[in-house]
This record gives sequence, C-alpha cells and structure tokens, in this order.
Amino acid sequence: MRQEGRKEVIWAGGAESVGPSKDIRSVLDFLISAVINKIWMGAGRVLNFSIPRNDPKVTAIRNF
Repeated sequence: MRQEGRKEVIWAGGAESVGPSKDIRSVLDFLISAVINKIWMGAGRVLNFSIPRNDPKVTAIRNF
C-alpha cells in the first residue's frame, strides 16, 4: 500500500469508559487491554464488556 501511495483504513477501533472515573489516567490501562484483547472480534458491531479490576492483562500493561 505504501509503494502504491494508497491510504486505506485497514482497521479502526475505539474504547469508551462508562464508569464513574473522570480521570482518563485511572482507566487507560483497562481501555488499552480491552482494545488489544478484542481487536479480532465483532467486526462491524459494538461490543460491550467489563474488565475486572484485578485482570492480569491490565496488571501486565501497568508494569510495562
């Protein structure tokens, strides 16, 4: 694509926190974990799910 000069969207995704925290720093690790873990799921539809506070994947992101 780069050689042909095309700028085509291959994948786009987003995450939203609906919890009580207004400080993005306190939920960012959870949002990153959600996007990474669900990247291959639900093409074309919205996925809703919860991540436990003690999720080991979130801990791994925090320790990175």
